[in-house]
Amino acid sequence: DSAAGIAIDQNNCVHIAGSTDSVDFPVTANAIATMPTGGMDAFLLRFDESGMFLDYSTYLGGSMHDAGSAISIYTDGCAYVAGNTNSSDFPRMPPTTKLIPQGSSGAFISKFDITIPVADAGPDIVVNETTTLILDGGGSHDNTGIINFTWVFSDGTDNVTLYGEAPAHRFDMPGKYQVLLTVKDAVGNWNTDMMNLTVLVQPLPTAEAGQDIEVSQGGIVKFNGTG
Repeated sequence: DSAAGIAIDQNNCVHIAGSTDSVDFPVTANAIATMPTGGMDAFLLRFDESGMFLDYSTYLGGSMHDAGSAISIYTDGCAYVAGNTNSSDFPRMPPTTKLIPQGSSGAFISKFDITIPVADAGPDIVVNETTTLILDGGGSHDNTGIINFTWVFSDGTDNVTLYGEAPAHRFDMPGKYQVLLTVKDAVGNWNTDMMNLTVLVQPLPTAEAGQDIEVSQGGIVKFNGTG
């Protein structure tokens, strides 16, 4: 295995690009290729800010020899890996229709959005029963934007799934509930956050008719319920 490029993002995570011919190179479940694709492959891996946890790793290549030689993190948080390939089936995106290596090899640049979005379901909330609550995922964010907000919870009578950044729901049953928010970006990176909701019994109104009163026959009484 050979590392050829290293870059550190704004969260102090370490990204490394290089090449490997190992069949047991460590990869993560969300890799674009979890097995070698043939010959030597390029790779991209990322360690968290502690440098102890490998939170992303993937093979990159086609059926021939591929090698990563440089990496850079752009301002949008995406990782760009450059290198060379002999593979005519190197993975590509439209509008590229066909990859034909020039001479013995061709250059490639691959863009990776592996930044996990931040999910924010908002602070814990206490409301009275029969309240229509507007959920707020506005604190969630992602380097390229969130395209899906999904809220899942029980309201005491049913299991509920809502969509959107700020959906509304009426809570009629007192109790304590956990509201789970899942956010996703355009490439499928996702994250979750939990908000605790307490629904209280609606307090009954207090009736106060005032003090007992004695009046003479024919007298006028002014009732006062303001207490």
